[in-house]
Amino acid sequence: MSNAKYRYDQAGKSALRAAITSHIGWPAIREIMNLNSASLSTEIMELVASKLVPAIDCSQFGKPKWNGSGWQGSSTPKPRTVEPAKVDALKNRYGAVVQHVSADDRAKFGSICQTILKQDGWATEKQFSTLESIVVWGELAARDPLPVAAEPVTSQPVTAPEPHPAPAPSSVQAALSVLAGALQQQQTPALDENRIIALIKQHSASPTVSFKVQTPAGVQVSKNVLAHHKMPLLLAAIAAGVNVMLVGGAGSGKTHACKLAAELLGLGFKFTGAIDSPYKLTGFTDAQGRTVRTPFREAVEHGGLFLQDEADACLPGALLPINAVASNGLCDFPDAIVQAHADFRLVMACNTFGKGADRQYVGRHQQDAAVLDRYAVLPWDTDPALEAAMLGLPRPAGAPAMAQVQPIEEAEQQQRSTALWLARVQTIRSRVEKHKIRHVVSPRASVMGSKLLVAGWPWDDVEEACLFKGMDSDTRAKLNA
Repeated sequence: MSNAKYRYDQAGKSALRAAITSHIGWPAIREIMNLNSASLSTEIMELVASKLVPAIDCSQFGKPKWNGSGWQGSSTPKPRTVEPAKVDALKNRYGAVVQHVSADDRAKFGSICQTILKQDGWATEKQFSTLESIVVWGELAARDPLPVAAEPVTSQPVTAPEPHPAPAPSSVQAALSVLAGALQQQQTPALDENRIIALIKQHSASPTVSFKVQTPAGVQVSKNVLAHHKMPLLLAAIAAGVNVMLVGGAGSGKTHACKLAAELLGLGFKFTGAIDSPYKLTGFTDAQGRTVRTPFREAVEHGGLFLQDEADACLPGALLPINAVASNGLCDFPDAIVQAHADFRLVMACNTFGKGADRQYVGRHQQDAAVLDRYAVLPWDTDPALEAAMLGLPRPAGAPAMAQVQPIEEAEQQQRSTALWLARVQTIRSRVEKHKIRHVVSPRASVMGSKLLVAGWPWDDVEEACLFKGMDSDTRAKLNA
């Protein structure tokens, strides 16, 4: 039987080995103990971890073993868990704002709490983080409630006796009742189509969404805007300096979302559609020796959000000049090599995942893997709540809730999150190589994923953005097996 204090899964063991072999004290202790990284057993790794200065805490990578009377190596039931007292405190906060929490989030909160009860009141970090994000959004909603629809204003005084006041319904019925009264009293302007739409917007549920995003870059957004339910994810990624590839169907609002993101983050906005030549990006020198500049050049040199729209419709070679600036902040223009401005941000918008044409989008090209590797993929579905709000209609039942972003602020938690993410990336990369799958999982996935986790993205969204990128379910199952 192993004498190790902790039990490790493959990812935890790999992460612990990486932490040891990258430690500044590893070369010396390797010589003293005559060790090599390939032959480190779990017992030896725990011994080495305790001898290093500063020591490595193995509880970050494994679960304590039960020796019959207690948990070895830890006074808590599990590593990476939250004690019952902290969970109870969070439940008390939730109770104060539960009326401001959406039905979907209330159901999720209750389900997770049931699971925690089976764990003797202890919560995993992922469970606690999910519960905390629900509470935080409830607290924000309680502090900044959605605006209430204004009372109708008529152009002439009402002569009929006023009925007893009643709560104004936040639905289309309110607008319809106003229309009925207008037809009876003839005290409103002519009821053409524009007037009807205006009345519906005035008396329906508010079409605006209030949200806040606090990112590691120090950007805070607090504004009532009509926004897609994934807008917080897009804002957090852009503010964290991660290149984003939006993938969604025609009319799903990708371009508008990028313009809105630039506005909310205080960035300029530049745009280029599908291109067939790299010179549409870099510019060129004309016959008179003058340099022709492009929107891309302006964004790189002076800052701003640059959107390469219809990127999957571009000829593959045309996008290659973006590679250097996407990774290293440098771009080769006809007259100079330019260092990208600190406020330069890069987004691509596509209808496909860059794998080529499909039965719907027949004018798309397969893009170079080196281009796709530089972007975190964010699927951008059609938002039914946004679509209804554009028409002044109330939120449809079952519409997706606004995405929740909860940045990681503590340095220790950031380091732990990064270590776990690195182990996950390396595991998926080894399985890609084992199954000989045509898919790139480079160190860029480690860097982008770490930034997104710290910026507050949920773990599952980070995996989709940096590892799977629209991969089919069968291939995904192989990598998760």
